[in-house]
Amino acid sequence: MESKLNIDSMNPKQLRHLRDKIDETILEKQAEAKKLLRERFAAMAAEVSLDVSDILGTGRPKGAKSHTAASRKYRDTKTGVTWAGRGRLPKNFDRRRAVEL
Repeated sequence: MESKLNIDSMNPKQLRHLRDKIDETILEKQAEAKKLLRERFAAMAAEVSLDVSDILGTGRPKGAKSHTAASRKYRDTKTGVTWAGRGRLPKNFDRRRAVEL
């Protein structure tokens, strides 16, 4: 059954509620679709004696590097604040007092 909504006559609170319900419904439908696809993929993979992870892979691609923070290169002798020599200086970092680590 199709119902018509007149959103022009709705107040902001009603519109926000409607938007929240729509967002919730979209997420539910996407979850259902994912579940069905997973089941289909698993069945297709099982037909050829494979697992879904064999086809799609897991984790990040080979050769992908994880992000690592830059090592500290300078230390302010008075405050003890360190700086890697990249980006903005920390507020209480004075280059004149800095020693290389």
